Amino acid sequence: MPEQLGIAMVGARDSVMGFRALGLDVFPVTDAAQAVEAFDECVRRGYAAIFVTEGFAAPLEGRIKSLSARPLPAAIIIPEGQESQGIGLAKLRAIVEKAIGADILFRGEDAK
Repeated sequence: MPEQLGIAMVGARDSVMGFRALGLDVFPVTDAAQAVEAFDECVRRGYAAIFVTEGFAAPLEGRIKSLSARPLPAAIIIPEGQESQGIGLAKLRAIVEKAIGADILFRGEDAK
């Protein structure tokens, strides 16, 4: 198993480049094929956490789901820009409900 690296960001250039200043490794992509390639590279390289912007979550859904059974890497979907699709919050809500058995974040309210 490769040595665990830090955190990677996969997503649209405008959404991920600012995270480079925080020390994250960024993988700017422009289409689904590039997102899949970048995500797979992050897994191969051994990142501990891989953040994916919502705009590229759909083509990576199967890969992200398959990683959920493993302790690392953690694959996390994050909002992209001002127009969040609510995917990241919905996933977080499901994880919390599964872990503790109750919706303590939104208490039945819409996650958006």
